[in-house]
Amino acid sequence: MAITPEEAKRKYEENFAKKAPIIVAHATRADASDRYKKNLGDFLGLSPADLADEDAKRVKEMGKLTAEELAKKVKGKGEKWYANLKEAMAA
Repeated sequence: MAITPEEAKRKYEENFAKKAPIIVAHATRADASDRYKKNLGDFLGLSPADLADEDAKRVKEMGKLTAEELAKKVKGKGEKWYANLKEAMAA
């Protein structure tokens, strides 16, 4: 069953808020950094070593963030997420 755009936006925000504790807990683990660098490197056509500085910044910032703060940052962003998704799907 297909859902409406409004339902998709709402679900994005709800699911992200539910997963925020897991995202924050796992974001600074070494294996998360390895996956981040590998996946982003694959996407950008770069070596994981080229992304070490970017990953260090990500880990530093994620280390400062609580699950509640992350959930607040996503609240109300369903519209932007949906617009980005539509743009990516059209490309």
